[in-house]
Amino acid sequence: SDADYYEDVLQGTQTVYTKQQAAKEGRMEEQTRKVSEREREGGISRGWGASVFFFKQIKEMRRRNRLLFFDIFTILTLAICVVLPRLIQFDEGEGSPSLSLGIAVMTSIYLLFFSNATGGWVKELSKPYIYLVPCSPFRKLLWATSPSLAKAFFDGGLAIGIGGSMIQARPTLVIVFILIYFSFALVFTSTNLLGQRALGQVLNKGIIMLLYFLLLLLLLSPGIIGMIVLALADVPAELSLLPPLVWNLAVSLGIYGICHNSLHTMEAC
Repeated sequence: SDADYYEDVLQGTQTVYTKQQAAKEGRMEEQTRKVSEREREGGISRGWGASVFFFKQIKEMRRRNRLLFFDIFTILTLAICVVLPRLIQFDEGEGSPSLSLGIAVMTSIYLLFFSNATGGWVKELSKPYIYLVPCSPFRKLLWATSPSLAKAFFDGGLAIGIGGSMIQARPTLVIVFILIYFSFALVFTSTNLLGQRALGQVLNKGIIMLLYFLLLLLLLSPGIIGMIVLALADVPAELSLLPPLVWNLAVSLGIYGICHNSLHTMEAC
């Protein structure tokens, strides 16, 4: 009958887990803190089964930022897609907007790499109770990573949409670039999942970074090669971008399939 019961259980579990981790690492300082009324306000109150992890992250994001997805990474991505195409000018007539916008999108993807590595799903997979929920591991994996993917789609749609309209790029080209941006977010997320599956930890740490870049280069190269071949064939920009888009989606879904049992038990990771 208590609407806050389940959130109290999650809070208690997290407190005990934090104390245990602090003791193992030799940090004996007080780890507990008073939960503010704003944090306790309303509980999660949405979702069922694995979808709770999506709404839980959304709730945590809203507590940190009332604008939800709009944060410093959104501002930086927006600045890149608006300013960079205006600074880069090519004397190529009709092809100039697609080339300048493409450079801005690739720069934004580089920023996305670091944004994705600090996404909420990384912390979510490090917490113990996600393994205890009696749902399909694959569904838990999808729902746990979906808030970060939704944010990437929001950032790409807003920044590339505004940047493309300012340089009067074709609407179809803008849509394809937004999908390309989202597909790279999917690749970065799935590659991190693959690293967790293989090494038992999330990538992007120390010397593992080199292996991560090599793995990304290997996974992305077929799509990039296909794009270069079509670009040399002088086809429309939208068609030349289809190979990396389709390849990124296929590779990401394949990796999700390989890692579908990552959340079956803690020992499986």
